[in-house]
Amino acid sequence: MPPALTLVAQVLLGELLGLIGLFVAAPLTVAVVVLLKMLYVEDTLGDQTVEVPGEPGNEQVPVTQGVTESV
Repeated sequence: MPPALTLVAQVLLGELLGLIGLFVAAPLTVAVVVLLKMLYVEDTLGDQTVEVPGEPGNEQVPVTQGVTESV
């Protein structure tokens, strides 16, 4: 998530909701960004290559160092 977006969300929610706004700004911003990626980019544009962290099927496989596979 872009740092500028986080700062803007914290300033806006801090002004609107006070101390509680500061605590919920980052999680709420992340939820909105993920929702926009899932709804707009995947559904509307039809681009299924967008990787949303935590979505099923996007698990990363750990890379082992020094192991090579021969076919």
